[in-house]
Amino acid sequence: MGMRMSGAAFGELRGRLTQFAINLDMGITEAAGSGARLVAADAISLAPVKTGRLRRSITTAVGQDGANTEGVVQATAPYAAYVEYGTGVFGPKRQPIVYDHLLHVQIRPGVWVSMYGQQGMAGKPFMRPAWRATLPRVVDGFIQAIRDALGSINE
Repeated sequence: MGMRMSGAAFGELRGRLTQFAINLDMGITEAAGSGARLVAADAISLAPVKTGRLRRSITTAVGQDGANTEGVVQATAPYAAYVEYGTGVFGPKRQPIVYDHLLHVQIRPGVWVSMYGQQGMAGKPFMRPAWRATLPRVVDGFIQAIRDALGSINE
């Protein structure tokens, strides 16, 4: 049993596969952008508001990292990481650990940090919960992009 492909059929196949690759690339770029916008919208709604600067600093971009397309969501306010992760030392149930004496903490072998009266602020995550909440919709966007590109092979 064998299969033979003529030059014309091979050319048509190559053309369809080339178009598939172009459609897939465009679809993935669109899915990355719409996914980033979904995450950003959720992050904006979850970000705590005092002045509104943190919410206004949440932006999206789509770019290339080598051969990879990436959707980027970032909060550019200088204090965004402190809001997301908090400051200071916290124990179980995010309760602050407050101490009134010198505390020595080994952060890696041979490296010690000394703190006195360390107190901080618990984090108020907005970016990580937004990512978790929108992940199914982001994935659905990529799946649809792949389906659309595969559908273009039969056109």
